[in-house]
Amino acid sequence: MSLSSDKQVTFVVQGPIYPAGRLSTQRCLLSARQHFPDSRIVLSTWPDSDVTGLVYDQLVISQDPGPIVLERDKLRLPNNLNRQIVATQAGLAEVTTEFSVKLRSDAYVTGRGFLQFFDAFPFRSGKYSLFDQRLIIPREFTRSARSFVPLAYHPSDLFQFGLTTDLKRYWNTDPLKGEALAAFQLPDPPVLWYKMFDSFRYTTEQYLFLAFLQREGHSIDLRDYGDVSGAVPELSEAYIFNNFLPVEAELLGVRHPKFARRAHRSLLNDCSGIREFTSWYVAELAGAVSPAPLGSSAPDLTRRLRLERVAREYLKRIPVLKQLYAKRYLAR
Repeated sequence: MSLSSDKQVTFVVQGPIYPAGRLSTQRCLLSARQHFPDSRIVLSTWPDSDVTGLVYDQLVISQDPGPIVLERDKLRLPNNLNRQIVATQAGLAEVTTEFSVKLRSDAYVTGRGFLQFFDAFPFRSGKYSLFDQRLIIPREFTRSARSFVPLAYHPSDLFQFGLTTDLKRYWNTDPLKGEALAAFQLPDPPVLWYKMFDSFRYTTEQYLFLAFLQREGHSIDLRDYGDVSGAVPELSEAYIFNNFLPVEAELLGVRHPKFARRAHRSLLNDCSGIREFTSWYVAELAGAVSPAPLGSSAPDLTRRLRLERVAREYLKRIPVLKQLYAKRYLAR
């Protein structure tokens, strides 16, 4: 499988329509057209969206399922998992090319770097490899069970590039409702030193990946989003790195301005990127010798950034600051 022409690639731009500004959807669409002039662009969004003047080849309109809402501690906590599932599925359903890009409507393309990483690391373990080829994803939000703030089975969903058949398999999941939705919500948050703002059992990224693994016959017993007990770190790493290649934004050629704040930048340093992947990859090639030839595959968060993260966790426990922090967090 080789990519010799931009005509083999379709961009699926999914999400709400953002007007002019740093999150502009028109900026997103124009950037894709600039760097991939011969690729199709499918824009997948909601009814009543103003798409006047936007640059795309096909428009897909789906009924908005709305957010999953949890009310706790006087906060209204929405989760856009169902929206992402519906919009991405609908867009991918219109793709006929061999390769696809899943792109948020508030991101923008800065280059063609992600093409260079496709099939750049051919070795994979058959036991844990479920896609025909690895999906290329950002380091942003590709969390590690070995991180300072550990989260297992957490590949980023901000951007994905790979075979269309693989992307369609990954997003072939039903929106959460009924008993599945009830099981997704925790009666009480896990007892951890760090807190997610909601009390959902898993983060969006974890839910998508675990649902995919289950459909592929790999049922994973993960208690909640903070579970890193026993063999969870090793298995999480094996499943993620055999199916995804996380790459830094400057190498990938995609930017997400919504996540450019200081707090998000410090979070980025606690995620897995090309260094962590290659450390794992070389160790696997060497037969998992100890110590690993290129060192640990754990993200290396500096002492200063660790202190910042701890401070933010304590600030989130002060009622007034918690309200302010929640508004920014929930803006995702």
